[in-house]
Amino acid sequence: MDRLKASLGVLLAAALLWLLGGWLILGGPPHRTYNRTPTVVLHLLLRPSSTPTLTPTPWPSPTFTPSRSTRETGGIAVGQFVQVQGTQGLGLRVREGPGLQRRVLFLARETEVFRVVDGPVEADGHVWWYLAAPYAESRRGWAVQDFLQVLPLTPTPPAP
Repeated sequence: MDRLKASLGVLLAAALLWLLGGWLILGGPPHRTYNRTPTVVLHLLLRPSSTPTLTPTPWPSPTFTPSRSTRETGGIAVGQFVQVQGTQGLGLRVREGPGLQRRVLFLARETEVFRVVDGPVEADGHVWWYLAAPYAESRRGWAVQDFLQVLPLTPTPPAP
């Protein structure tokens, strides 16, 4: 029995030496390195038309009034063609009604052309026009005039 205990002791000591040797060969305990200089990441979100993040108040309900005499229309009138300009490639939100709280229907691309169908209407500090794309029935809605530029109509030369 004493011989068995001695053999187990020798075996245990050999196993511990083997593990200790492997540990030392592999470099001991893992070294932790910490990056002590923080990295700052800044994300900019550019929005072509103002969309506030404030929660709307339930009163009073907005009233939309024509603004023909209250504000400059930028030369825009019903029946003219306008082009989306000045969004820096981000596009213009076209909404279901005049006002910043109205649902966005689609994003009009920079240089996209529309025909002015209705307006102007002043709401939320902006002048709004109802636009319709001449090439797609589904692309119509209200947009602020700040990003619209009137396209001059060039006369078509007569046929020879």
